[in-house]
Amino acid sequence: MTLEQQKDNLRRMARTGILRGFTLLCATATLGALVGGLLTRHPVYGMVAGVAGVLWYAAHSTRAHIQHAAQALDLGATEPGRVHIEITCWSDSDTYLAKTAGTRSGTWQFPFIPQGWVPQAGAFDATCFLLPGLPWPALVLVDGNICHPRETPKRVA
Repeated sequence: MTLEQQKDNLRRMARTGILRGFTLLCATATLGALVGGLLTRHPVYGMVAGVAGVLWYAAHSTRAHIQHAAQALDLGATEPGRVHIEITCWSDSDTYLAKTAGTRSGTWQFPFIPQGWVPQAGAFDATCFLLPGLPWPALVLVDGNICHPRETPKRVA
């Protein structure tokens, strides 16, 4: 994907109600399966509640970061920085970790999921997009591609 396609995709994810609807659907399924399990004592409801609960947690924790990234992209408050990308190879997929260092925001570490590009391990010059009230970069432009936190970033000393 080109940079413009990545930006459009991020804005679409943030502005449409799909992720919000999915979060609500997963929460409802979790609650419904828990109630069904309590009423029937059938173990399949517990399994459904567990899967739906994990999906709810993933969607809920990611949704705010997607919205923050789109807001920061539109706001345009940036600072120069560096990003170090680490790749951990698992049996079926790769996990990506970014460590950003900005002059005002400090140093932060967060996992991310690349959207339409394949990151390379190493240190790169980056542009960090900042959002008022958020201590970490909401979005990082690195090597002509965007990445944003999947989970709440951790400060690195």
